Amino acid sequence: MGWRSYKLMYVSEDVTDSSPCREEVEEDHEEDLVLLVAKDMALAILDRGLTRETALALAPHGLALAERMTEHFEAKEPRSETVACQAGCYYCCFYQVVLTPPEALLIGDYVDGAYSRKDREDLKERIRHVLALTAGKSRQERLEVWHDTPCIFLAGGRCSVYAVRPFVCRAWHSLDASHCKQAFDSCDPWQGMDCHVHLYHIFESVRAGINTATTDFGCQGGMMEMAMAIEQYLNRGNTIEAWIQGKPVFVT
Repeated sequence: MGWRSYKLMYVSEDVTDSSPCREEVEEDHEEDLVLLVAKDMALAILDRGLTRETALALAPHGLALAERMTEHFEAKEPRSETVACQAGCYYCCFYQVVLTPPEALLIGDYVDGAYSRKDREDLKERIRHVLALTAGKSRQERLEVWHDTPCIFLAGGRCSVYAVRPFVCRAWHSLDASHCKQAFDSCDPWQGMDCHVHLYHIFESVRAGINTATTDFGCQGGMMEMAMAIEQYLNRGNTIEAWIQGKPVFVT
């Protein structure tokens, strides 16, 4: 069963007759059907009212949906190989991750609640360091400093916001850790990696569906690099409330 066949099967089983997605699914099977399910889910949350609680619910509900879809797919198409990723392996944590506003709000809120004042100041310093080396730079210029620009949340070889990490971090994986080391050592992050493609499709489509729903609701959508987004979240204050009001709180 291919990925396209899975999308058609999953939506036909998961979308109820009363769902706004049903008509769209029947009219155009060429649409990304997983995206439509995620959009429907996000709109249902936002329909309860634009509040701090609903804003912070978007990413967790989307992540839970992506995980259910993954389990559903893999129940019919079990993984042929085991994922090689383990705690303490952080070769991939030198990419400058991109995320959506709901993801940035969730992470920012986590920092607000879990970080001490010193932790926040240390985080801001890491952000300044990364932005000084990457902002406005070309791909080649970024590769030249790749080993000097770890993720702003990498601490002691582990993710310090693991519970609320972005969609892309949850989807990213490798079936051979030696390939990751080769990419890291050679500063060639775009070399081929063996992976389970369906994980990327599921998580990316769910994220895109949420992004579409938020923009339809008049809230800022789009994609931005995490370091810059978190810096803006921390510097602004009342970022969640401003986003709810439709203000462009993240400058890309």
